[in-house]
Amino acid sequence: MSRHIGALTLLAVSILTLAGGWAQNEKRVTIELKEAPIADAFDQLFRAAGENFILQPSVLTAQRLTMRLTEVPFEKALNFLCDLAGLRWERKNGVYLISPRTPAGAAVGGAFFVQPSISLPRMAVGPAEVPGAPVRTPFGLQPFNICPRCRQVVTRSCPKCRRAMEFYWHFCPFDGAKLPPAPTKCPKCGTLLPKVPDPFAPSRKPPIAE
Repeated sequence: MSRHIGALTLLAVSILTLAGGWAQNEKRVTIELKEAPIADAFDQLFRAAGENFILQPSVLTAQRLTMRLTEVPFEKALNFLCDLAGLRWERKNGVYLISPRTPAGAAVGGAFFVQPSISLPRMAVGPAEVPGAPVRTPFGLQPFNICPRCRQVVTRSCPKCRRAMEFYWHFCPFDGAKLPPAPTKCPKCGTLLPKVPDPFAPSRKPPIAE
């Protein structure tokens, strides 16, 4: 009997030790916001945590936030900030994607819209495509590229508002900031990335001979 009690005590102590270790390893952040725009609020939070994030283009940035958090676990602070702003988050390939909570196809202000989302391309059924070639969404928005060699997801965002940007854009359509050149090589393995065509560029097809 005493042997079983000793084993249970040892197990309980081990579990508490592991839980304490996880709590110590969890990132904690301290941020203070006063009438801060949403983009600045998320930028401050993710800088404190040393993580990368992208604001989806459908996020409304007019709202301002005031809050103060001290030594709070990062994802708990992220949940609190998203709840405050009516947003949600998901983590894909090491990047946190911030988007509205409004479900796709919801009616807002009398207007019907479908919220564009970022998702990794799926294998097409039918004729094979060029491996690693950019895939267009129904809205023409693809704020990422994929390395054809190591399959690394390469993103591009505005340095000012942190929204996702198309690879062929030169200026941010939301704040007018000039965008740095789009990545041409994979930051992980150095392989040349597939070129993202500009759907609005004039056609350069040769004239048809009569």
